[in-house]
Amino acid sequence: MTVLGTSTPSLEEQMQELQRRLAKKEAEVANLATRLENKECEKKNEADSSNTIITSQNIKELIAQGIKEY
Repeated sequence: MTVLGTSTPSLEEQMQELQRRLAKKEAEVANLATRLENKECEKKNEADSSNTIITSQNIKELIAQGIKEY
């Protein structure tokens, strides 16, 4: 009597494959979270720098303050 072998992976092999997929997805999530944090920092830096407007009056005040300090 011939016994047919099955090509179904064992439960252990299935668990290993699921763990591998989970690790891959966790790495993708971590990568996306880092990218999001970086974009938020860039936006914050852009907002901070865009609020800084230097006028000729600001320059005069800074020069006067520098002269007073020295």
